[in-house]
Amino acid sequence: MLEVPVVAVKDKQAFSLKKGRRYLGGAVEVCKRLAGRYKLIHIIDEDALRGLNVNFDVYDKLTYSVHIEVEVFPDVGFLKKLVSIHARVVVEPSALPSNAAVDKRFFVAKISKRDKVPEAFRDILVVDLEREEEVERFKGKRILAFNPLPGVWAHLFLI
Repeated sequence: MLEVPVVAVKDKQAFSLKKGRRYLGGAVEVCKRLAGRYKLIHIIDEDALRGLNVNFDVYDKLTYSVHIEVEVFPDVGFLKKLVSIHARVVVEPSALPSNAAVDKRFFVAKISKRDKVPEAFRDILVVDLEREEEVERFKGKRILAFNPLPGVWAHLFLI
């Protein structure tokens, strides 16, 4: 099982979401330290979720040393920039513009266990899995889950 730490980024600074909100330091430095222990880091870009694209240089620096996936608001221009540096992009499929010409191999669909399984996405982030049998409906997909279950591809945890 792959463990994936979750880091919130705002104004180029990293925060833990475990037990409230705690400042960790500069986003690049924090993620580079985590890169020594983990193969993938899940980043919730709090600025980009509000439509502000101020942290791109952080991700550009990180993709040289670690695999990252960034949870953002689906601004097509920003999504294309993230994909161009080989960052994985986490979006809700319904929020992605239907006319967006983007390569979905770099995208992770963020869904609830009750949502329809999006065909166009290979990787899925399911935020509310509770029982092992819920995994069955996602066969053929790589699954990341906040609640780790046996047999899932990976699980996310807050640091």
